[in-house]
Amino acid sequence: MHNFTPDEILLYVLNELEPDRVKQLETSMQTNLKMKLRVEELQQSLSLINTIQLHPNPKSIELILARLQDIEEPHVV
Repeated sequence: MHNFTPDEILLYVLNELEPDRVKQLETSMQTNLKMKLRVEELQQSLSLINTIQLHPNPKSIELILARLQDIEEPHVV
């Protein structure tokens, strides 16, 4: 049985894990229900994160743009 770090499990969910470790993890999930559930939980979380749409407050955007303009055009003293 192989040990997998939380980072490796996350890399697996993000499709970033090394191919040899992918095979090992998938084999391990066949017999380790806890790991399989953790992977499924992370996959669901990622799916939810990908559906979030951000709607920033227009006033916040104005303030950020004004600040950026101040940085790009410093006031001469």
